[in-house]
Amino acid sequence: MALFRRLRLKARLFPEKFDLARLRGISSLRMFDDRITAYYCGFTGADDYYARAAAANVVESNCSADADHSLRERSVYSHAA
Repeated sequence: MALFRRLRLKARLFPEKFDLARLRGISSLRMFDDRITAYYCGFTGADDYYARAAAANVVESNCSADADHSLRERSVYSHAA
């Protein structure tokens, strides 16, 4: 898995920060996220990581901002005509 290679590279560069023993037994992306991603990024586990990092948490605010920007843009052009 490419994620394993990437973690091994990081561990060679920063051996005091990454414990390769955490890779043992990982057989899925979810397990990797639970043992590696969540652990090193300050989440309590994969469920916490998925819940807090999900795009759904920001999609609504981004859509509103995009729609608002689009309306302002159209308003500017309609006044210029």
